[in-house]
Amino acid sequence: MATYDLTNTRVRHRAADVPRRRGAVNGLLVFVLGAFGAVVPFVGPYFSLAYTPDSPWVMTDDRLWLNVLPGVAALLGGLGLMATATRGGGVLLGWLAVLGGGWFVIGPVVSTMWHDGTPATGDIVADDTATRVLTDLVFHSGLGVLIVFLAGVALGRFTVRDRVITEEPDIDRDADTDRDIDRDANLDRDTEIRAEHDAKRS
Repeated sequence: MATYDLTNTRVRHRAADVPRRRGAVNGLLVFVLGAFGAVVPFVGPYFSLAYTPDSPWVMTDDRLWLNVLPGVAALLGGLGLMATATRGGGVLLGWLAVLGGGWFVIGPVVSTMWHDGTPATGDIVADDTATRVLTDLVFHSGLGVLIVFLAGVALGRFTVRDRVITEEPDIDRDADTDRDIDRDANLDRDTEIRAEHDAKRS
């Protein structure tokens, strides 16, 4: 009777476990951009990029809501994406970073509801058009879109479904081999019996 050793059965997991490297690169970039977004209102005036008030290291309620808090959300989300080893944690932290990046983009528009119909960001202090556009991109729209994109890519990687591939021994092939061995053994036994009979007759 043929027996089979299944101790060598191999199970290969593809996306079953979530390695920390899955969100590491995107998480690092989101972390850096979030930190930049939270700090840029306070250091931008050094580089002639600023909204009013255009003095460095001046905290206002509007900067807290439109820059610091979304920056901290993206920063924490990026840090978590680098460290998490679970799918649920990656999805949750990815959405935190997406919300932070999204608020950088829509926050100035939404702030018109509590700031008498004008954005609470203040006025861009630059006079030339190129610097004004650059200031808006660096402080809000461009920064937020970049964070949302990077966090969205990381979020997609964490939502990949598991696929487990089990490699079983080729039982049918092993069974055929055992049958061949048994048949050869029976043939050898028959040959020996015939030889014994021939020897007795002679």
